[in-house]
Amino acid sequence: MYQLNDQEVFMDVSDGIAIIINFESGIYHGANLLGTWVLEQLCAGHGQQEILAQIQRLPRCPDDMEERLASFIEDLRTLHILADGGPATNDKIKPPAAKMAKESKFNLTITTYNDAQDLLFADPIHEVDEAEGWLPEKKG
Repeated sequence: MYQLNDQEVFMDVSDGIAIIINFESGIYHGANLLGTWVLEQLCAGHGQQEILAQIQRLPRCPDDMEERLASFIEDLRTLHILADGGPATNDKIKPPAAKMAKESKFNLTITTYNDAQDLLFADPIHEVDEAEGWLPEKKG
C-alpha cells in the first residue's frame, strides 16, 4: 500500500489532472488523465493489483500494462510523491473511464516542472530582520 507523501508534497486535482507541488524542492509535477486516476486510487488505499485489474478490463488494454503501472508507481516513489504505507480500503474501486485511457493511450505519465521553483521559494514573510522589520534591504 502507498499514501501521498504529505510531509513533502501537496496534491490537487482539477479537471482530472493532478498537480503535485513539492514544497521542499519547489518543483511541481503534473500527471496525465490515466496517471491521475491511478494516483488517486493509490492514495485512496487501493492496491496495485486491484488497480491493474480495473485498467485491464478496458478495451484495447496493452499487454504490457502491468509493467507500465509498476514503472509509474516507481516514478512516483522516486519523486517522493508516494510513500510506502497507508491503510488499505474496503471501498469499492472507481473504474477508470475508457475515454480517459484512450486519450492517454494507456500511458501513465508524470511530468516535472521547475520553472516556478524560485517563485515557490520566495517567502517575504520570513525575510525579517529585528532592527529593520519585514523585507530588510539585502546586503552584499
